[in-house]
Amino acid sequence: MRFETKFFDDRNGVPQTIPRLRARFGVNHFLRQTKEKPLFLAPNIGYYTELMLKFASKDYAEEHFDLFRLSVYYTAGITPNIHFLAGIIGQMQLRANGNQFDVYYGPMVSVKYSIKPKERETFDSVDGGAD
Repeated sequence: MRFETKFFDDRNGVPQTIPRLRARFGVNHFLRQTKEKPLFLAPNIGYYTELMLKFASKDYAEEHFDLFRLSVYYTAGITPNIHFLAGIIGQMQLRANGNQFDVYYGPMVSVKYSIKPKERETFDSVDGGAD
């Protein structure tokens, strides 16, 4: 869990400050490697879910629900410095009017290079980019 504050100007140009509470839960299922020289390093199947609540002023948004996100993915290392991730992500976000949801879904692909070699990637390395 974490607490954050979002600062922005709304569509009418009014500055808004919205405190948010973000809760994230994820699990990785690391796959066993039986070959001496495997094609991928530390492969795993993982998923995470995230719920975000906002505490805006009543004149901006009356509802506290902000968004719900779910992701399922496969990740592994190509080398100790290069890891890839491939999966799907879905998100449902409530508009400020409290009457409509925006739904986003689709594939996600990522290739990450780390200067310091990493043994494996985990769900908390995945950033869905809510903003």
